[in-house]
Amino acid sequence: MINLSHLQHLAMQQQRQQQQQQQQLQQNQANLLHNALAAPLAQNHTSTQAFQYFQQSQLQQRDHLSIRQTSKNDKALSDRSMFVVFVKVLLRYMDKLSDERLTQRTKHAIAECTRLHRSGALGFTSLSDALEIRLRSLIGDEHWNRAQNYCTYLIERKERGNGEKMVSAAQI
Repeated sequence: MINLSHLQHLAMQQQRQQQQQQQQLQQNQANLLHNALAAPLAQNHTSTQAFQYFQQSQLQQRDHLSIRQTSKNDKALSDRSMFVVFVKVLLRYMDKLSDERLTQRTKHAIAECTRLHRSGALGFTSLSDALEIRLRSLIGDEHWNRAQNYCTYLIERKERGNGEKMVSAAQI
């Protein structure tokens, strides 16, 4: 006769092994993404400073992945949907810039990452992660931060507008 606590112990052990395998898989995906993006970015940017920035963003990306491992699925979904909003705002911001070449390169990078993601290419299983790494290294800190600030401003403005509508409806 099998002891119930023994079965629970086996189930917990199996769950730990699955978690370790999932973490290893995500680490491997991050490494593959790094290898897939490092060579094209190094060729596109002659500046060593730009490539060093890519390496720093890759380290930040690994930290981002470890945070996502511990968060709930709802938070990850929310992060992804917010990233989609950010990409739309980024494209709007890039369209307003006078640098048409950078704008076109940004749109091309988005299209390329999307195509690779849809084809199931290794390292592109998470489209938002692949886009973040590619776009950050492509447009640089200045444009990235301005687009983030603009996105935050738009979201806050929309929330204030919705809050005012709710308050006025409650007063009636």
